Amino acid sequence: MKNNLIIFFLITTVQIAMSQKKDTCYAGVYITRNNFIENRLSDIININEKGNELKFSFPAVKMILKIRTPDTTVIFKPGSIYAYNECGNVYRYSPGGELYAPKDYYKIKEKGALIIYSSVFWGSAEYFYSITSVSPIHRLNMRNLQFDFKSNPEFIEAARKLKSASLDGLYAKDKEGHFMLNKIYRKN
Repeated sequence: MKNNLIIFFLITTVQIAMSQKKDTCYAGVYITRNNFIENRLSDIININEKGNELKFSFPAVKMILKIRTPDTTVIFKPGSIYAYNECGNVYRYSPGGELYAPKDYYKIKEKGALIIYSSVFWGSAEYFYSITSVSPIHRLNMRNLQFDFKSNPEFIEAARKLKSASLDGLYAKDKEGHFMLNKIYRKN
């Protein structure tokens, strides 16, 4: 009987814990590149708790991120954080520097052989990439791929074929929703 009570207690505790996790949405910031690499968030809040929110001030192009609780508001100006996490979605800041990859927060769409992103403020109809999760972010186009992978002609040729093979071009996905470019890169 005692063992049955212990088992019942454990099952009930696990069920309560699991049901609570469904109602949580954590947000926070990665202050530095090392925090990002180590997945160590700062200023963590549960967005589902009353009075907590993560938001950008308007106009959005100013990219001022605010984490608000009932007691305080913490403001992060562009460049003061490396990335942020909102409910498991990670957004990495890039100071820009390229005409076609402007200053922005880029949402990680897929972590594969390449990291694929979409732009948060400049529209999500196009994609960007980085070679690693901490290397510079570039617009996903043949010109940039040719520059970054000039020592891998097999990959460049396969990327050209992918680009011309479908309407989605370099953005094409497989049946599971994964970017074909990552599959091609892994093979080469």
